[in-house]
Amino acid sequence: DEETVFLESLLARKSADLRRQIIARLLKQSNEAAQARADRLAASTNALQRNAADEILKELVKRGRAVPSLEHQPAEEWSEENGFGLYDPASRTRPASPRVVDGVELTTEAAARALLALDELVWRNREMPVGGTTEFGSRVETLLGAGDFCFGLPRKRCPLRRM
Repeated sequence: DEETVFLESLLARKSADLRRQIIARLLKQSNEAAQARADRLAASTNALQRNAADEILKELVKRGRAVPSLEHQPAEEWSEENGFGLYDPASRTRPASPRVVDGVELTTEAAARALLALDELVWRNREMPVGGTTEFGSRVETLLGAGDFCFGLPRKRCPLRRM
């Protein structure tokens, strides 16, 4: 059963397609064998393998091949705090703080004026149709004023006016 053990080790990888194919292959085994694989994966120290065990067990239950068990609860809820189950946030490199350089101003009146001028230009031409291509190759067209040109803030009038 070396092949199955090898397949289980591949479930530690993040590739969704690979994981989906391996889980489908493991689900083709008998109920007892699939349950045993899920049990072994659930005991793993690797979060991705534990999540695969949860997926296998959910699919077995969904197909009526197993009954829900209290001992197999999801390994963890995915969130930003736990790296969505993909990485350990504690091992992330912390961003460096900006350093102050003598004689260099990060915000200037000229920069504020340039942003205000850009905002005014967009506002005056807000009814102009603009188009582009998405990352999937689809052509899209919208009005210039429909875009979010305030960096994520609501578009009532850009708060740059308050600067």
